[in-house]
Amino acid sequence: MTTPITTSETSAPPGHDIATLEARILELSAENTELRGEIRVARRAADLTAELVVQQFEETEAVLSRLQVVNAQNTAVLEAASEISIIATDLDGRITLLNRGAEELLGIRLPKDGDSLSIIDVHLPEELHSRSSWSNETPGMHHRHIDVYAEYVAGGRSRGELWTFVRSDGTRVPVSLSITALRGAEGQVTGYLSAAVDLTPHQQAEQAVRRAVTLMQEAIAYSPVFVWETDAEGRLTFVLGGQKVLGYATDEILGRRFGELRREGTNCQAHQESVETAVANREAFEHLLSCVRSKDGDHLWISMSAHPIVEPGGEFRGYRGVNVDVTELTLARQALEEMALHDQLTGLSNRRKLYDRFRVEIARLKRLSSPLSLLLVDIDRFKSINDQHGHLVGDDCLRLMADLFVSALRESDLVARFGGEEFIVLLPETGLAEARLVAEKLRETVQDAYLSVRGVSTPLRVTVCVGVAEMLPDKVMSLDDLIERADRAAYQAKAAGRNSVVVYEGTSG
Repeated sequence: MTTPITTSETSAPPGHDIATLEARILELSAENTELRGEIRVARRAADLTAELVVQQFEETEAVLSRLQVVNAQNTAVLEAASEISIIATDLDGRITLLNRGAEELLGIRLPKDGDSLSIIDVHLPEELHSRSSWSNETPGMHHRHIDVYAEYVAGGRSRGELWTFVRSDGTRVPVSLSITALRGAEGQVTGYLSAAVDLTPHQQAEQAVRRAVTLMQEAIAYSPVFVWETDAEGRLTFVLGGQKVLGYATDEILGRRFGELRREGTNCQAHQESVETAVANREAFEHLLSCVRSKDGDHLWISMSAHPIVEPGGEFRGYRGVNVDVTELTLARQALEEMALHDQLTGLSNRRKLYDRFRVEIARLKRLSSPLSLLLVDIDRFKSINDQHGHLVGDDCLRLMADLFVSALRESDLVARFGGEEFIVLLPETGLAEARLVAEKLRETVQDAYLSVRGVSTPLRVTVCVGVAEMLPDKVMSLDDLIERADRAAYQAKAAGRNSVVVYEGTSG
């Protein structure tokens, strides 16, 4: 630093005048001022330079820190993607990066001794060749298999396609492979990145699904079953196996409702109502019996099971179900029920059905306040028929008598064989006077009949005694009590000479 010049240091030397000396002092003073300004500028520049260096250092540290975070994130992503095989290569196909998914899928590791692995080694050569553009070129042309990767990148074919990888043990693995380019700072391609997903579990699942579908189709084809779907209005939108059961081709039944196929009848109505009630309430149902009419007009019994189809938002979309043709089973069950409720010899109702029907008629009597009458019919001297002609002839006689009874009575009346040669007739909504007329008609019908029985040359002539009893709405009694009253009247008819009708006239109570 230059020391300022003082006045005492500028005494005029010999030979110079005062004016010259003063001029020199002014020049030196100006130079001193200029020099001080330059020193201040230099100091400011040094301070700014130091600030910039510190700022650049801090920014560099921040960038390095961010790069370390990004690098850690990328490493974590690669390690976490254990279900995906990720492989990076250079332009020659040498592998530069393997994630854990690739190591587990292919059974390989990057060597640590300076050797290299090639991506080509995990491919089938014939597959690489078949996917190349030169596969149809003149033989002898030289191409590298890695050029297939270059073609894929150049063509923008980065979406997953089906390829085959070869593991280190030689086994082949189907994969969905996508190939993209690795690029440098100026956008040039520096290598390739491949991402592959093992399709083995998916193919196994698809095979399992296909097998299940095949089994279901075969089961439907070889059994009296069909599956279906309807829309929200009940129209059929899908049917599988329906032609086998219903006789309709699929296009003949789509768009129709089950109601169009139902068969009307008293035996079917209760079953139809159960299905309709469940559908109206949008409830699932199982094994509900329904009657339908096949294309040929046959009466089919169908067991229906279904559940409503509801969208995630709660919108009702229809029904999906399965129907089973149970016609043979239902008819067999009905036959068994008939056997359980009917006399095997005559086909008339037996005691069990008589008691069941009596309970129904009691409810009707109370509801309508109408009387109920009962007839007890006893064949006169039936024992002599068995003794003279044998029990087989007696059985034929009973069957013919049963037919006579049914033909002489109303459809609403019930005729039951009560035991041996005794029969019971229930007459709903019938008072004592009308019941007596029915009994007389029945007696006359039997009296006038000629029973042609096998093994007997001359038709048989028989008569009956009929006891009549009545039950009024205000004096309900048990069936046994009512039968006892009719039995007493029938006994009186026999005592009076047979072939007669007697009305019970004892006190009721």
